Amino acid sequence: MDKIKKQRLLMILLTCLVFGTSLAFAKIGDIQVNEGVTLEVPLSAYDPDGDNLSFSLSNNPSFVSLIDNGDGTGLLIISPDFDDAGTYTQVRITVTDDGSPPLSDYEEITITVNDVSLTYTITATAGPGGSIAPSGAVTVNHGANQTFTIIPDPGYHIADVLVDGSSVGAVPTYTFTNVTADHTIEAIFALDNRPPVLEPIGDKSVRVGETLTFTVNATDPDEDPITYSVEGLPGGATFENQTFTWTPEGSDVGEHQVTFTASDDEELSHSETIIIITIEGYKTKPDKTELKCYNNVFNPTKGEKALIVVELPNQVHVKLGLYNARGNRIKELADEEKEPGTHKYYWDGKNGSGEVVGSGLYFVHIQAGDYKKTKKIVVVK
Repeated sequence: MDKIKKQRLLMILLTCLVFGTSLAFAKIGDIQVNEGVTLEVPLSAYDPDGDNLSFSLSNNPSFVSLIDNGDGTGLLIISPDFDDAGTYTQVRITVTDDGSPPLSDYEEITITVNDVSLTYTITATAGPGGSIAPSGAVTVNHGANQTFTIIPDPGYHIADVLVDGSSVGAVPTYTFTNVTADHTIEAIFALDNRPPVLEPIGDKSVRVGETLTFTVNATDPDEDPITYSVEGLPGGATFENQTFTWTPEGSDVGEHQVTFTASDDEELSHSETIIIITIEGYKTKPDKTELKCYNNVFNPTKGEKALIVVELPNQVHVKLGLYNARGNRIKELADEEKEPGTHKYYWDGKNGSGEVVGSGLYFVHIQAGDYKKTKKIVVVK
């Protein structure tokens, strides 16, 4: 802090007679000044013989200096810093003429520098997702150090720290050293990166010669771009643009384990491993009455459908319906005489009014002569 205080001191003219010739020097006396204040004290002397006069300074501390104007005047400058408090004695100011022999006079003064408690304010703030300690308006003594600690909340990390508006990086602590001015510090936080979330896929079934197709989707809570990959892809199957497509052959009968993965651009990922069951082709004339259900976990909003298969060895009247978890029938699939053979029905997730049903557990029930059977179907969205 630069403060200039000019002090004009009343000059008391003293006369010193040396060898019959007088030299007059205006004494200034002892001086008190506060730390951080600049004091300018005028100096003046007079020589009745008209000789040239000059001022000099000795035994002075570093913050005391003198300007000699060369005309019998000068300026004593006292400018103590905030670590200069104390008493400085026998500071000598001398005035000398250029006569022959040269005459001189001097004054020894005491300069007292008063201690000043100077403080500054560091304003510490933190954005959402964390804190800074200490916070608010923090008072710091002149020349002292002050450390701040930045603490992110769970699920967050330090994104940046701004000191006086400029970035110092994502540092967990910051120390102001030798503080001589006001400052600001601001902590900025961001959410930790989170992995993508795959929508449930579920196990699948497909018969030899038929085509199984479904789409894999995921969302990223941080809106990062998502890439999709697959492991264990069966021979002849494809996975392009998030769509799996496969038409199995006779040699593919059995279980196939396939893993689908969604990854973000920071290498975080979410995977699901499903089982695809390949079943033999339909029989021309089944040996017994049977109700079968495939792809019984499906999302109708993505165009997926459940496959319901009824195998009949003889002609019979078939009643086939869908029911909700409360036992209410929501749709009739068949109420008719059916010839022997394998009959396929697809459910697109809509009720009898053509509306897509809500997520949850549903049942398909068949009555074919004396045969009664119920299978579960799960609708997800």
